Amino acid sequence: MSLERHSPPITTALFDLDGTILDTIGLILASYQHVHETFLTDHPLDPDHYRSRLGVPLWGVFAEWVGDDPARIDQLVEDYRAHNRQFHDEMVSAFAGVPEMLTQLREKGIRTAIVTSKMRDAAMRGLELVGLADQFDGMVSVDEVTHHKPHPEPVVKALSMLGAQPGESIFVGDAPADIGAGRAAGVRTGAVLWGPFRRDELLPHAPHHWFEHPSEILALIRGL
Repeated sequence: MSLERHSPPITTALFDLDGTILDTIGLILASYQHVHETFLTDHPLDPDHYRSRLGVPLWGVFAEWVGDDPARIDQLVEDYRAHNRQFHDEMVSAFAGVPEMLTQLREKGIRTAIVTSKMRDAAMRGLELVGLADQFDGMVSVDEVTHHKPHPEPVVKALSMLGAQPGESIFVGDAPADIGAGRAAGVRTGAVLWGPFRRDELLPHAPHHWFEHPSEILALIRGL
């Protein structure tokens, strides 16, 4: 789906992190499986359950299993994070084509930021691991907002941080929550198809653009 020819040029590109910039999906799913097999064995597990929750903060995912039990949720979250930290460096990489795309966006003068449902320290660890920490002008993490995606607050906060206008901005992500947050914030939205969600799963959320390779993001921005 494309916007009209006379849409204003894009000056700001916001990106989700996991499944968009960083290939962390295997690590995330392994950490969820570890927690489930350790603490939640009384709950039958659909093999696709945790994949469908990607992009949702950990508290919300675990609350589905244990209800309003903050102490239990904290225990599950901490165990998830411990497993995630242990295997992080051997299981995280940047998606092919992403570093080159980000370099060219910066050379073009496009402002960029990360908008993630991850905690800031964990997000920075991944970016530093793959050498991309200096490719962004800002970040909004889940511990810096009251409402998480698909609420527009994280996107609006990123726009404010960069001094950007919604009509000249795009939010690129791999999950329904990303598209919902971007649309609610009044920015253009782009769905990437190299993440864990299929086109048919993202289609009902009506992203403005589809990307099968990171180079297509650069091509779109050049063309508008």
